[in-house]
Amino acid sequence: MSTKQSALERWSPAILLLAAALLRLCCLGRESLWFDEGWSAVVARLDGPTLRNVLATQPFPLYYALLHLWARLGDSEFSLRLLSALAGALTVPVIYAQARHFWGGAAARWAGWLLALSPLHIWYSQEARMYALATLWAALAGWALLRALSKPAAKWWGLYVLFSALALHTFYYAALVLMAHGAYVLYESWRSRSGGTNLRAWLLASGALIILFLPGLRVLFTQLEGGTWGWLAAKYGRPGLRDVVDVALSFSVGNTWAGPGALRWAALGAYGLAILAGLSRLALSRDRLRWEARLDRGAIYWGAGLALPIAAILALSQFRPSFIARYLVLFLPPYCVLAGRGLAAARGLWRWGLAGVILLGSALSLWNLYQQPQKEGWREAAARIAAQAQPGDVICLVDEDISAVFGYYYQGPQPVLQVSGALQDGPGLAAVADRLADEGRRAWLVMSHTTNEALWRRLEQDGRFALSERWEFIGIQLALFARVR
Repeated sequence: MSTKQSALERWSPAILLLAAALLRLCCLGRESLWFDEGWSAVVARLDGPTLRNVLATQPFPLYYALLHLWARLGDSEFSLRLLSALAGALTVPVIYAQARHFWGGAAARWAGWLLALSPLHIWYSQEARMYALATLWAALAGWALLRALSKPAAKWWGLYVLFSALALHTFYYAALVLMAHGAYVLYESWRSRSGGTNLRAWLLASGALIILFLPGLRVLFTQLEGGTWGWLAAKYGRPGLRDVVDVALSFSVGNTWAGPGALRWAALGAYGLAILAGLSRLALSRDRLRWEARLDRGAIYWGAGLALPIAAILALSQFRPSFIARYLVLFLPPYCVLAGRGLAAARGLWRWGLAGVILLGSALSLWNLYQQPQKEGWREAAARIAAQAQPGDVICLVDEDISAVFGYYYQGPQPVLQVSGALQDGPGLAAVADRLADEGRRAWLVMSHTTNEALWRRLEQDGRFALSERWEFIGIQLALFARVR
């Protein structure tokens, strides 16, 4: 290896980490928190006894516990999202190390850059939610597993158990990553003379992991029995082929695409061809296109990490719908690694043509992400109310669940009435209208995360109110109704 190549190998992880951090820190606090992030902010502000009750009874306790501690540094949008941004940036060199374990520096660099520049990974690294942190723990678990299999030692298996437990307590979908790890261990046991030793060690590690995750299992089963996740079925339904394609498009160019539709599909095609080359020995060079359907160890590891979790959640979602892009972001790294391996194996125009289409798609999506507002405009809506609110006003939130994110931005003295977004019956609407008329001379109606405009129409038809002004922000409708004298 030349001195130049040696320096490139040595500095690649640091360069990737720096680039990933800059991309994830850019514009981090520019936009408002959105609905889900509002709940994170509420938990981050809880007092000790209330927080302990939440952690004991709600899912994903590790993320909320860490965010609560992190919020002591500040609870601005930037501060709350910073934990995810740092986790997202740190994931990149960890994935680089795993790709290098199988295929060397060139494939690892391509894989690292694809993940560092991934619009979808950047998006969820800029959310005050658990997805980026869970992806980091899962990546570290994979790194520890590969170390344990190649250099068997108790410390590596111990680290595998630790990182796997952290991943599970951060986000339940990490269990599907661990399922793929198990499939790879079985494969290694089948092909290796020392496989029996590694298989026994993995089984012991899995037993320890189950014990560590027992509190999480109790919460999960309690919520499943209580129908906590029933809203997923109502909102998303059973996934089909179109949903799989949509996830693949999100993996390729993110969810902030605003470019030509043809280029979006071209980026998906380029990723698909690169992944095919990464999974098998598809020779892409100027003078030939040769197919050899032989999978090596790296293709088995990363292929299982991509295909098995997505197939499993697709099958489970036929009974309990939960096939949602943000829940699947844990499986994005294998997507980038396989494509990176394929680009490293390609030659000439094939490599730079595929890479050009992929990177152009990422660049257009990132440009829109950084230049155009994407998240719900709660900061602006709350500011509008604060600027024009008067004594005697009352605020009505539809749906009631938006109270978390609304309360993060608005702390004014006006009373807040919370109304279910499902309310449509006449007596119930009449009761709300009566209460608004009794409590205030003007009513602010804030609607988000519901398509039910029954209360809006009721107030327009009610002889005691007249629509004074209305505004629209991203994901929010705001209206001011004045009492008719």
